[in-house]
Amino acid sequence: MATPTLVQRTFGSSSTNATAGTAVIKYRFPNPTQSGNCLILPVQSDTSVSGAPVITDNIGTGTWTSRANRTAGQRADIFVQPNCPAGISEITVTYQGSANPAYKQAGAYEWANIDQSANPTDGTNGALSASPVAPGAFTTTADGDLIFLFILEDTSGPPTAVTKFAGSAGVKMLSANNVDGNACAYVIQTTHGSINPSVTVTGGTDNFQCLALALKSASAGTVPAAGRIIGVQHVAIDVTQSRPYALQVPVYGNFQVVTSICIGAAATGITSISDTNGNTYTGTGGSNDADGSVDIWSALNSTPNDQNVLTIQIDSDINAGSTFVIYDIDTGATPWAFDTRGSASGTQSTTADLVTASVTPSRTGGISVGVVSIISHTVSGLASPSDGTFDSYVDPGFNGVGTTLDQDNGWAHRYNTDLNANTFTWTIQHNTAPAGVGGWGALAAAFSPVASGAKAPAPAYKRIIGWTA
Repeated sequence: MATPTLVQRTFGSSSTNATAGTAVIKYRFPNPTQSGNCLILPVQSDTSVSGAPVITDNIGTGTWTSRANRTAGQRADIFVQPNCPAGISEITVTYQGSANPAYKQAGAYEWANIDQSANPTDGTNGALSASPVAPGAFTTTADGDLIFLFILEDTSGPPTAVTKFAGSAGVKMLSANNVDGNACAYVIQTTHGSINPSVTVTGGTDNFQCLALALKSASAGTVPAAGRIIGVQHVAIDVTQSRPYALQVPVYGNFQVVTSICIGAAATGITSISDTNGNTYTGTGGSNDADGSVDIWSALNSTPNDQNVLTIQIDSDINAGSTFVIYDIDTGATPWAFDTRGSASGTQSTTADLVTASVTPSRTGGISVGVVSIISHTVSGLASPSDGTFDSYVDPGFNGVGTTLDQDNGWAHRYNTDLNANTFTWTIQHNTAPAGVGGWGALAAAFSPVASGAKAPAPAYKRIIGWTA
């Protein structure tokens, strides 16, 4: 019996209703999907919607079916696309019956070794309760099921502070947004029968919905090799949050990259990061525009821990919130380290693509990450590098009005298969009056494998030299 195996995950949310927009959000995997794997998409919104949202993807896979759903103070659905084709990288969620529902959030999870039949469901249940939250007992019929849990704070107002999500025996957190009060978890049920997995929520005073879905296992699909991003978590924080920020970010890989955009005219961004794993985080140097600060930090040789909590210290000049996009990377047997960086800033007053920071890796096999902060309009895609991947969650209806969904800014990455310069150039949606994005600041950083026998370099504000080939 094959064991269900996590391939990649992405997760993020918009905790508040913005002033304008649409009922459409585009979410993105860090890597194109592998043929024959199973995709799981948990989706949440307020109850202004009418039924399940409509899910589409970039290659027109076909119907996505909600295999579990529940409505109380919030609506929750878990969509499943078994036996997916290769190449899915963008998923579009279109909410029904509301011009712009609040509390929009979704995640996307790719699994290998899931039954490829049209409906691999082997049971579902859901319930509403205070901590510990559980879906209620249900009975499966097959050994080796993947039990997927979707947990969301069930309130029509702002969520109360959550400190931590922790699964019961065997239950692992996949994603955990303690700021917005939602999370996903899983457990492998070795022997079929009755099951009622639970998650303890520390902090917070609201009730939580817990929606569970069991999927049958099978020997199917593909797990790609190491040297790739295996998780991306997006966290938006408003200005009312106390400092330092405490963010639960489950770790499954051995290399972490923490990126941020902190809004404030005098902001200098991140001053320190620590975590409950005892990992050491170091910065690559920031970049500023008239509206805030861009930062990229990393942690070498990180230890997997599904309950890991980052403590992020931010300077005191943040006046409009922050956004963090955190990359969880499996480098395999070869460790990665910070290589080099590039930064740029300026003012754009035309409607052209926005050319920003450039970085040239010194070794192949790693990754380059680019981040851009803009004042006007909304970053909608990546024009170059042409083989890069755009990571931002985007509402196509927004035009720089301050949505908490990645704050209209840009995130992207590229796997460094060569030593070419990676110049991050961004497309901008609704780029009309005022023409251009106005003030902007950008940062790019390359992370590369450390040569055998070489000492991992200390991060610096200049190019690192002295590596052996």
